[in-house]
Amino acid sequence: MVIVELSLLALLTLSTTITNDNFVLSQSPTMSNNNRTTVTSETKNTSEGLNYDTKKMTHRSVKEEWQPHLGQTNSFVEWWYFTASLHDAVGNKYMLFDTIFKYDSKDNPFVAAQQDVAAKMEPEQAYVMSQVELSNYNEGFHFDEVDWTLTDRISMWDINNNSLVYNTPKHTGLWGYDGKNLLLTLKSQKLSFDLHMQRGNQVMWAKDRTYNKEGFIQQGLSGNVSFYYSLPSLIVSGNLTYTDESGSNKTIEVEGQGWVDRQWGDFLTYAWEWASWRFNNGARVNMYNFDGHQVGTY
Repeated sequence: MVIVELSLLALLTLSTTITNDNFVLSQSPTMSNNNRTTVTSETKNTSEGLNYDTKKMTHRSVKEEWQPHLGQTNSFVEWWYFTASLHDAVGNKYMLFDTIFKYDSKDNPFVAAQQDVAAKMEPEQAYVMSQVELSNYNEGFHFDEVDWTLTDRISMWDINNNSLVYNTPKHTGLWGYDGKNLLLTLKSQKLSFDLHMQRGNQVMWAKDRTYNKEGFIQQGLSGNVSFYYSLPSLIVSGNLTYTDESGSNKTIEVEGQGWVDRQWGDFLTYAWEWASWRFNNGARVNMYNFDGHQVGTY
């Protein structure tokens, strides 16, 4: 069995032709239980988020890097990305997608393009966007919703539970991670869930030929740097409630397999092609195309 996951973002599509000489398929040295810690003076913690080092290219453990970062340039963006293939007790199949985007500067091109929002954004605030999608394949049902807010950066982190927390007008959510297990919750009018995940200690750090550094890739043109790791082997269980097309609320117990991407950095690449594969022998593959710069991690 092969499970193929494609990005659900509208800007992303899959290309199966890999021809650019920049492409490299390299084995990740940390597709294991290794949560290596590498901390330098450039990677300190602040009340508003973690700093990061794009020059020496060092990183902390995956648990530590779960925390929001503090943008150091106007091009900074970060996200937490979750997708899962689920089923209920009678075999109905579902695809669930949830992601949180965070921008720290009103001068980021994405934020600046929304002039009324940028005008209201204060220096201590982040622009946070929440996107969720649910598909019930057996019923042909699909739901998606995007919501956003401006929020104080310091309010997004629960240090006691190593959890990202956020509130938009329509969504209230939590992403908790202790280095092994994850807790993901969402409450909204038409979709809510409470999911527990294991095998979060199996980590795949991205790597490309440009930097040849664990956890770093060139995301787009030269100078666009992204930190990137994945949790590709998650075992998911829990419950979800959604409003179907008839307006009825359904609550079901689900289980299945999930994948989390954690990414942050300074880049101005807004469209790319991305896909990931998970094979029944345990192999995992990530492939990307950023404006012709192609990357693969195994």
